[in-house]
Amino acid sequence: MPLTTLGVPEVRVIAPKTLLPTGVERLGVRVFNDMQEGLRGVDVVMMLRLPERAHEWRPAAQPAGVLQVLRPDAGETGASQT
Repeated sequence: MPLTTLGVPEVRVIAPKTLLPTGVERLGVRVFNDMQEGLRGVDVVMMLRLPERAHEWRPAAQPAGVLQVLRPDAGETGASQT
């Protein structure tokens, strides 16, 4: 069941361009590549995280090197930090 069916007025997806599926905006979501901009004015946040060893993980369909865009300190940051 889509979130919009439950009354959610807007669904946003926030991620680096290299981690977004091609054509994700066709699903009716608003796409952001900047976290601060994407979170501005939201009421609820649902997060997915990459495993701690993100550089060793990738779905079979994802080309090698896609996760190299992550900052070296990316594993040390999180939603609870400001």
